[in-house]
Amino acid sequence: DSNTTEEKRRKKTRFVGAYFLLITACQFHLPYYGSRMLPNIMALPLVVHSYAYWFDGNIRLSCSLLVIAAAVFRCDIIILLFTIGLCMLLRREMTIPQALIIGVTSGIIALGMTATFDSILWGRIVWPEGE
Repeated sequence: DSNTTEEKRRKKTRFVGAYFLLITACQFHLPYYGSRMLPNIMALPLVVHSYAYWFDGNIRLSCSLLVIAAAVFRCDIIILLFTIGLCMLLRREMTIPQALIIGVTSGIIALGMTATFDSILWGRIVWPEGE
């Protein structure tokens, strides 16, 4: 019975993943913006991988990637993180303490890395996404 359930989950995951790939690939502005060094495009791979991990059931990695993308590239990803996180909480895929641990840990690591790197490049203490 568990093999049947697992097989159904895999089929559903493949269908959802293929559908998501189709929608993402059909975005008319993706090639245009992909040719520019914008924070949106640099955050896109993290967000897309986050969705993939969520569809596959890897909640921790999914949330961590969204927190990292928000801290390093785009603070407005916090809105996406909130909606996905709320959905995960409502579906009981994680608890509030788990969400806080994942968010705080990932956030501290991401902020530490980006602030250190950017401060070295700018020659002063800075977190560009926070300015």
